[in-house]
Amino acid sequence: MVVWTGGLTAAAVCAYTARRRAVALLPLVAAAAAGTLLVQTGEGLWHTDPLARRQVCDASTTPQICVNARYKDLLPQVTEALSGVTGRLEGVENLPARFEDLPGRPGADEVELPMITPIGRSVVRGRLTDPEEYAWAAGMALQDRGDCAEVAPRVGTVDDAVEYYLAPSPLRRQFDEQYARGSAAERAGLGERLAARERLASMGAEERRAWLSAYFAARGECGRGCRPCDARFPAVRPRADGSAHRARARRDRRPRRPGGPEPGRVSGPLPAGSGRRAGAAVRGGGDRHESAQRVRGAGPRRRTSLVAASAGPSAGADRLRRAAAGGGRARPSSPFGPSAMIRNTLGCAGLAAGAVAVLGARLSWLPVFAYVSAVYMGSVSARGTLVPVWAWPVRPAGEQAAWVTAVVLLVAGTALYTVRGARPEGWRG
Repeated sequence: MVVWTGGLTAAAVCAYTARRRAVALLPLVAAAAAGTLLVQTGEGLWHTDPLARRQVCDASTTPQICVNARYKDLLPQVTEALSGVTGRLEGVENLPARFEDLPGRPGADEVELPMITPIGRSVVRGRLTDPEEYAWAAGMALQDRGDCAEVAPRVGTVDDAVEYYLAPSPLRRQFDEQYARGSAAERAGLGERLAARERLASMGAEERRAWLSAYFAARGECGRGCRPCDARFPAVRPRADGSAHRARARRDRRPRRPGGPEPGRVSGPLPAGSGRRAGAAVRGGGDRHESAQRVRGAGPRRRTSLVAASAGPSAGADRLRRAAAGGGRARPSSPFGPSAMIRNTLGCAGLAAGAVAVLGARLSWLPVFAYVSAVYMGSVSARGTLVPVWAWPVRPAGEQAAWVTAVVLLVAGTALYTVRGARPEGWRG
């Protein structure tokens, strides 16, 4: 990766500063070779931290509490935060064996520990930011309703009572006050939930353990076969519209697969400084007036060679990748990987070249930076047939429309810069 990025930068600098431009071929060749290795290696570039596949556990609780070995120092805090939940579940049967913290889906007898990563949200400076909310999330995970498209109202009322008993949401009082000021149906539903909470809290210890054991025997079944939901609490009348009254938040639970991306890894292609690097190539690597004058005075042949200094190794590496793929066994590659990075470098080089002709060398990086940033922020939930065209920097490497767009931008930007050259700029100040 260092040779790839450094070679492109060195080629751009040498194209302007070296007395003999042939010197720029050396870093170009190095960048092309590095790019070929990048696209051939694929997922082999990434090495999983051995600790990410291990976890440390506290076996003194039920369920056991396990934390990923990378964050083993947080185990005492997590155990303390969940002490209220595990204490109320003492003696209850049919519980998961443990809270697990490994990549992918938990096992049949496990439940997913609330997320610790990314650091800075749940954990700041080595401390849990909100232990109360963390305990509530753990209690919700025990109910295992995240994959349920719909939960019957009577089951939702019982779930609410169990949630309130184990670890109520920090916002529970605000929600109750809001429902108390709502419509007649909302007030009636609140009354049923309050009665269910009181009923569970008023049970004797033995009775409650038996009831919870029967309740957790049906966990993960979206309320089907939940005998305590019928036997211990009054039935709940459905709303007039027939919809369930609780909407469950769903967490992203990706299937565990060998060699797949780990949590915390960026799953999209980053431009890797393509905008600034391409802009530097066509403006001389700096914002000085002398550099702009040299770019503006360059002939069409040199202008084309300057754009090729930043985009040429990308195209050459991709051609070599395609040729090598046909002569041997194809390696599995990530949908976002070196190929997508090379495509983005080509497209950003074209954008930067066109920006030099329109805005000048000093501001050539700005349109690339603004456009790519806007695409990353605006394409999260975008849908439609034209998305691969305008959101090409964030599309998988195999999408042909994104590649066509990047190549068109490269050709158009190079042609515009070759014909017009850099826009004249005056002295600063």
